[in-house]
Amino acid sequence: MARVVLSNPEFAAMQSDYVFVHIDIDKEPDTARRFVVRGIPDMRILNAEGKQIHDVSTTWDMKEVLREMRQALKKR
Repeated sequence: MARVVLSNPEFAAMQSDYVFVHIDIDKEPDTARRFVVRGIPDMRILNAEGKQIHDVSTTWDMKEVLREMRQALKKR
């Protein structure tokens, strides 16, 4: 994921709208259970209050990730 998505300039440009947190579900199983993570990759988008507003279960196709992130911005 980091190599394909996080290093992408378009993705980097959106960082002013997001705080990115990587969770290792093997080390943080309670967090994985809280968000009902069923597979990897899995990206959750939360609002400022910590409420989930969008989730992205994807193959990390860059266009799809950016589309989903833009969609989530409309929900906040």
